[in-house]
Amino acid sequence: MDSFRSDSPEQAPEQQDGVVIIGGGIIGLSTAYSLALALQNGRRPMPRITIIESSDRLCPAASSQATGGLGDFGDNHTGFGGIISLTYQMHVDMAAQYNGEEVVYRLTPKGFTGSPSPSDGWGSENTPVPVPLSELPSWARTSDDWEAQRLSTGPKGAHLDPTLFCPFLAERVKELGVHVELGANVTSVAMDHTKQRFSSVRIRKSSGSTSVLPYAKVKLPMNSTNTAGNHMRIRMPDWNPNRKEKSVQVYYTNVTPGETRFDVTSFTNGDLYIGGWGAIPEEVPELATAIHAQPSEIEAMIPCVKRHVTVNPDKDLEYFNAGRCYRPTIIGPNRPIITKLDVDLLTKHEGPAPALQTSSSEDPLVVGGLVINTRAFQ
Repeated sequence: MDSFRSDSPEQAPEQQDGVVIIGGGIIGLSTAYSLALALQNGRRPMPRITIIESSDRLCPAASSQATGGLGDFGDNHTGFGGIISLTYQMHVDMAAQYNGEEVVYRLTPKGFTGSPSPSDGWGSENTPVPVPLSELPSWARTSDDWEAQRLSTGPKGAHLDPTLFCPFLAERVKELGVHVELGANVTSVAMDHTKQRFSSVRIRKSSGSTSVLPYAKVKLPMNSTNTAGNHMRIRMPDWNPNRKEKSVQVYYTNVTPGETRFDVTSFTNGDLYIGGWGAIPEEVPELATAIHAQPSEIEAMIPCVKRHVTVNPDKDLEYFNAGRCYRPTIIGPNRPIITKLDVDLLTKHEGPAPALQTSSSEDPLVVGGLVINTRAFQ
């Protein structure tokens, strides 16, 4: 992108070379952080990097409320671009630095012949590794009628606590000079078709139009009534802060009644994250900050927690940080969309496109145009 304009009444519009990141979640922050670091020692002046977030705070959606799992599970990342590689490597390095190695297990009934969840090809192991139930953490309540398989382990499986990682990144991007606009919306963009890049992006700093690309011809197939599940945290029974344990995630989905989705993840601070529980479909609000846990679903989770976690089943369950991730579901395979779009698909431009101009001096990390990443791959 070539320039950035603001409709802020308190300052005159400005123009300068820059990168505009729409969305201040973990993807946006990670992209800004990695890009700023990579460009610090570049051969040309570092472009201005601006994050545009429509909510009144950073990481308002699934970023700060999800499990925080990170995995390199052998998918083909070809064509995702240099920025994607940078952000993924940054996550890997952070996890290694902060004791973020994670082990993931799946429970199934003995003799199970159905389609397991997660699937056999989901984790970092080439095939799931059968393990004795005794290998599971002490907080996991199991049954002699079940079998356990290890799906993933370090170094290809890792974990970062989003409640710590998001504020950490927010501070770092500001230290690196990244500009953040909260409560803002992109209202229009100007295009340079010959260079396949935007010549300006105009924003408004008050609530208003939420149309990012008003003339877009490409629509992402999204289900606007379905969000990621409800979740809550409890304290790990008999947690000992002196024991440095790995983060462990256990999927109970195959041993819970009906189609109930349920998994538990231990955090290194002694929290147990109870997640995977579905949400009652409803039209999701415009802003992520307006979505909350569904009380009926949280209440339904409590008996399941008492059955599968070694808490006292006769006492009221003490939980905290109950919530629901704001993440409209992509229709189709549950995969992230990470791609660069041709700008001609985003406008009313008709007729043959002008010849494209390229420059060998372009920084490979800032090549202009529009890159879409619908969610972090976990």
